[in-house]
Amino acid sequence: TPLRVAVRARPLLRRDGPAADLSIDHREFDRVFGADSSQAAVTQHCAAPLVDCLFKGMHGCLFAFGQTGAGKTFSMLGAEGGRRRACQDGVLPLATGDIFRRVAQLEAEAAQAGSSSQYQLRASFVEVYRERVYDLLSPSEDARRQLRLREQADGSVCAEGATELPIRSIKEVLACVARGSAARATEATGVHEHSSRSHAVLTLTLEHRWRTDRDDGMINKQHAKLTLVDLAGSEDMTRSHGGTGNRDGIATNLGLHALTRVLAALASDAEHIPYRDATLTRLLQPALGGDCVTQMLACVS
Repeated sequence: TPLRVAVRARPLLRRDGPAADLSIDHREFDRVFGADSSQAAVTQHCAAPLVDCLFKGMHGCLFAFGQTGAGKTFSMLGAEGGRRRACQDGVLPLATGDIFRRVAQLEAEAAQAGSSSQYQLRASFVEVYRERVYDLLSPSEDARRQLRLREQADGSVCAEGATELPIRSIKEVLACVARGSAARATEATGVHEHSSRSHAVLTLTLEHRWRTDRDDGMINKQHAKLTLVDLAGSEDMTRSHGGTGNRDGIATNLGLHALTRVLAALASDAEHIPYRDATLTRLLQPALGGDCVTQMLACVS
């Protein structure tokens, strides 16, 4: 399935200065969300189809892309980067709520039909910071444990040893996000008070086990992953750091540059796709070029 792209413009903020005209050619994108768009509308268009894929056994990925302060983390997690539980009304909590509603319905329907059907959701949360991968859910005594990338037999890449927690409710997944967000690398810049200095990758794995009378006691098993990526914002060093070079900002820009090169190579059907140019693109390789339905949310101010 081709990469689908939606654009979301955030409302004008006081720090933006005088308003500028914003013109977006709707023909260039699958969907355009204006400054008055709701979190529910963005979730319905961008995430709901990926949740559908999850229950069909297909992998899905949604990543937010844009400059620092353009509204990526707000769209994905909610206000304050997921630190305020009461305000976490972004794509993640809304999509997770949809998952649990469907699980409850499907398990009830299976029980009514006299068959056995069980679902389990697990979550892992990692960040890519200065070309290294860290576990955001590692035990407190081993905070921000560095992980290695490992290529699996099917050619996909995973963060080896990432903590994976069972999730039984929306409250638990929000607690995981809050815990991981608190450990995530952030810094105040000239553009954003809590600018993300890393790319955050949250993976929800849905495992389905079922058995019917025709299976002679055999248990069937299927699993699929929904990956939600909150990319660190690209930076203008003059606006963000007063013209001073910043290692975090440089690493962020280089990773995003590698991502744009990969997307350009995929769009042009190039023979070589430069996944190995950056840790970010290696980690996202299964989502960009594998058996996965992928949605990009481009955020602009």
